[in-house]
Amino acid sequence: MREAAEKRRKLWILLLAVICSSFVVANSSVMPVQAAEDTDANTGEVVTSGTFGEYNGEIYTVDKVAKKGYHCISGQYKDTMAIYQDKIYWRKSSTVSGQSSEIIRMDLDGDNQTVLTNSAKPNAKFCIYNNYLYYTSGDGSQNYDGRKIDLATGEDVESGSYVFRYGNEKIWVSTGIEDGDWYVSEPGFENIQKDGSIEGSVLGIVGSKVCYIYQDGDTWTTCGYDIKTGKKVVLEKGNASRSVVTGDGLYYKKAEDGNTVLYRRNMRDGSVSQYDFGGMNLYISGCNEVGDATFFIQFLPDQGENNTELWRLDRSTGEKERIATWYNENAENAAEEP
Repeated sequence: MREAAEKRRKLWILLLAVICSSFVVANSSVMPVQAAEDTDANTGEVVTSGTFGEYNGEIYTVDKVAKKGYHCISGQYKDTMAIYQDKIYWRKSSTVSGQSSEIIRMDLDGDNQTVLTNSAKPNAKFCIYNNYLYYTSGDGSQNYDGRKIDLATGEDVESGSYVFRYGNEKIWVSTGIEDGDWYVSEPGFENIQKDGSIEGSVLGIVGSKVCYIYQDGDTWTTCGYDIKTGKKVVLEKGNASRSVVTGDGLYYKKAEDGNTVLYRRNMRDGSVSQYDFGGMNLYISGCNEVGDATFFIQFLPDQGENNTELWRLDRSTGEKERIATWYNENAENAAEEP
């Protein structure tokens, strides 16, 4: 009996070893974390370029900021940037008329800079979608074509005769290079169709709503166009100042009792908030929404080397904080903007 018991004990040990071995082998087929990350990278995320971005709680910008929690990319306000998968992509501004610009990729700390292309159209937005960077090639006076770069291989190929303007994970708005008309598509210029419902200039997209603006005499009219329903609404009319779309908000300003008042329409729910800026010379085109904060620029031509200020508005409290000051050669002209 003792021998039989010993045989049963050894058999159980063997069976236990086989079960443990099978468990390890079975789970080893789903263990590679990198493979899962690579799959998650292609979930349809759309990252568009701008002058501000937030990543892991830090603010990245092309403005000249030297402050804890902020990272200055290039210090030239004409540049545009995007953050994607722990990398910064930015278009270097060209100071020579008729010269193309570079699009550069680098680490978050600025190291390992790589020029992806030197033929980007200056002052044109670019977009990153499913590991491709979409941009427009050109020299500032002529659009050559729409192109896309495979961020894994560096291959640069045509993406269609369209200039990317604005977009999100569902809708892209572009203009045709040959005809200049507005086109609406799914990301990556898929199922692209001409859309005659858009008038004037597109400001941005929130959800399925396209915000656009057109001039009527000396004033501006801002409209919203829902691509899904085809419905159009007037959002702001008779304003001497243009509007801006950034984040989920439509921004515009008005002069009231000698003060500058900034308005924000939440394009998700239609609610409107307002913020009194007193006598500040708010540059509406410099507004950038990042989370619960809105960054804005004030131009002060009489302040010489300190003629440009970057401020942060906390929309939950209304408090304002000056973030940085620098010199901008275009401050005098920009300060005259209505």
